[in-house]
Amino acid sequence: LKAFVADNMAELAGIVFDQKGVIPGSEVLLGSYAFAFQIFGDFAGYSFIAMGIARLLGFELMTNFLYPYFVTNPRDFWRHWHISLSLWLRDYLYIPLGGSRNGEFKTYRNLMLTMLLGGLWHGAAWTFVIWGSYQGFLLCVHRWMTRAKDGSSERSLGWIYVLKVVGMFQLTCLGWLIFRAKSFDHLCDLLKSLFFNFTAYSMKLPYLAGQIVFFTWLVLLIQYFQKNKGSVMLFADFTSLRPWILFAVMFYLFVLFGEFGGQEFIYFQF
Repeated sequence: LKAFVADNMAELAGIVFDQKGVIPGSEVLLGSYAFAFQIFGDFAGYSFIAMGIARLLGFELMTNFLYPYFVTNPRDFWRHWHISLSLWLRDYLYIPLGGSRNGEFKTYRNLMLTMLLGGLWHGAAWTFVIWGSYQGFLLCVHRWMTRAKDGSSERSLGWIYVLKVVGMFQLTCLGWLIFRAKSFDHLCDLLKSLFFNFTAYSMKLPYLAGQIVFFTWLVLLIQYFQKNKGSVMLFADFTSLRPWILFAVMFYLFVLFGEFGGQEFIYFQF
């Protein structure tokens, strides 16, 4: 997750986000995809590293990431992404503010304040303020839509589920674009590129798309099976060949294509 996925995605994201001015919107879209997998591989990677080291020392740490890009709505995203922070925000901000106990207006207010403060936790920058507000807005819209359907939570099947996952991933990546922007002006340029210059030709498009697919297909496949099983532990029986084949593929991809420059973990800056 760290050396194979995150650090390779960091290079691709840098190609896009280090440019200035209005660029082809397709590059911005793929750059946001690359950063989405960079931050997941980087953050989930060091969380799993911490869990493994702790277990060697006899401590059991909570799982911090559960296939977050296979969810269908903003509420479930925060139940699967950075779970320890989500629980902290719920227990020490959202509930003390009143939670959902004092009517709909105050519930929406509490959601917005909680996510706004969650954004500010990352740093005193307008991009983090906008990112926190955006996440709060998504949660409020989802709550409003859910209540409009009388709280119905029927499970989607087949292609409807796939469309929901793909749609939620786009919303998540728009959030990561806001998060990754270097400044408010840079964010404005990126959004102009994405929404008003999308059809502009880009020679980098095939390279970016091919690299993203190559460095993410395995982690997406593993997460798909993890979600179907409902656990990050795919194998309970190590006497069969299946886990060893997977470990061999992961090992050779890691050795042959991993980045070993020792890039700092993203969340160390927070």
